[in-house]
Amino acid sequence: MTLTKRFQDSSQRLITRFGALRNYTHKTEEVYNPDIQTTEGGVETNLTIKVFKSQPKERELKSPNLVGRETTAMMIAASDLPFSPIVGDTITETYFNTTHTFTVEVVTANWAGEGVASWRLICTRS
Repeated sequence: MTLTKRFQDSSQRLITRFGALRNYTHKTEEVYNPDIQTTEGGVETNLTIKVFKSQPKERELKSPNLVGRETTAMMIAASDLPFSPIVGDTITETYFNTTHTFTVEVVTANWAGEGVASWRLICTRS
């Protein structure tokens, strides 16, 4: 087993073991079609995946667009998403009938060899 494969497997295993189920919503960008003068696309994909929630690093909190906002970091195994996360995606969690929605502000890939093992998302609470 290669080191790359071991890192990918361990990322998946840890997120599966310690993560919690969350609803992930990904919306593709709309594209304007000048021929018919409308926008096309904008398909919304909803997935229920395991997410490991943690605190962002101090340097991440000092980013100008995050100062003064309720911020959290979330790790997602790359194998759980059939697409790459983008800024603007949302993650929804429900605790004791209270729903919180987080918007992805920063996307960072954790690489293992030639592929992505996991995604680190910095999110703000909406």
